[in-house]
Amino acid sequence: NYQSLSPILEQAAGAMSKSAQDTKGEFRRQLQMRQEHWLSHFCEEQHEHRQLLKWLVDEGLTRPEGFEARLAHGERLRQLGNDWHKRNDFLRALHCNLGATHALDFTPQEQLDLTEEQRKALAHGMLPV
Repeated sequence: NYQSLSPILEQAAGAMSKSAQDTKGEFRRQLQMRQEHWLSHFCEEQHEHRQLLKWLVDEGLTRPEGFEARLAHGERLRQLGNDWHKRNDFLRALHCNLGATHALDFTPQEQLDLTEEQRKALAHGMLPV
């Protein structure tokens, strides 16, 4: 009698395993929708990312809230980066440009909430960085 249940239990366990995998995959997708991605391409190590954010705070260049404020902040940091580059302070220039990227680094979920005009402005803001 137990032998006849074995295939049924194996099938049920397989279905549960697939369901758990699907749930895990959906959880990963949802998590990625809430994460910023641009800066992580340039700061691959977590400590580099944290150091940059600390530098921005220390310099009084913390990312503001709101779309328009972030767009303006990204432009300001880009200009600062250009100024530092002209003065041959390449490390500050790099930090400012990475800060500009951070300012314009909206999560995929946030991007879905943007209007078409805002998406164009964001793309236009990222091009010079």
